[in-house]
Amino acid sequence: MFSIINELEGYGQFSQYLNGIDLEMPVSPEALLIPTLNKCQELFSFIPAQAIKDIAYTLEMSEEVVQAAIDEHPYFTKEVKQQVRVNVCGGPVCYQRGSYDIYDDVCKHLNIENEVSSDGKICIKKSLCQGNCASAPVATINGKSYNRIEKEEFLKQVDKEIEDSKD
Repeated sequence: MFSIINELEGYGQFSQYLNGIDLEMPVSPEALLIPTLNKCQELFSFIPAQAIKDIAYTLEMSEEVVQAAIDEHPYFTKEVKQQVRVNVCGGPVCYQRGSYDIYDDVCKHLNIENEVSSDGKICIKKSLCQGNCASAPVATINGKSYNRIEKEEFLKQVDKEIEDSKD
């Protein structure tokens, strides 16, 4: 049932939480909705789309009801609040100069699959041409440009940005 969000850090706790909900208690499923959404937001820092389905299934209500509760409360968000965004140029000149290898190295270094870290706080993407071909390969970290990037130095910069984002 919890196939997509199991890749996110905190899945085990959320799964246990959902499995521990007892609908036989003298509490309505509606009364359990906000605490369940709070738990999800606390664990993931956002409400994943699959979690909406899982919550609706567990509480035996429609996804629309769950969605309405999310929309009514400003604390809840369905978007990952990323702290670090890395964009590696995927244009032809950068590609020829190794940008795809750098992208792969950063993903491997950070243990990222499918562009987003397990906690949802780091996102790495291959972008379209960034228009700075003379300085290829290029990338950005949180909007700051890096030119003629080399793997080891760029990995240090990424680590520094991650560390700085924790403050």
